[in-house]
Amino acid sequence: MGLLETFYNIRGYNNYAKEAIEVVAALERQIPRKAWIEAEGEKTISGFCPMCEHELVYIKTERPRYTSYSPQCGQKIDWRGARA
Repeated sequence: MGLLETFYNIRGYNNYAKEAIEVVAALERQIPRKAWIEAEGEKTISGFCPMCEHELVYIKTERPRYTSYSPQCGQKIDWRGARA
């Protein structure tokens, strides 16, 4: 059972518990998760956020450009080793 589920099981659920749940959820979004890779082209890799399924793009150049966080849910994205 994770921290989030533990807070849901607290007796006398109140505003403090609700705020604690929001804090834990925000902290969990800071743990990098691998993007779901859909396709790899010559210059780009396209994929999705593993939490909200928002479309993400990794552009392969001398200085790679990519989405570090999902703009929809705020999940931190880990592109290391991304291959289709």
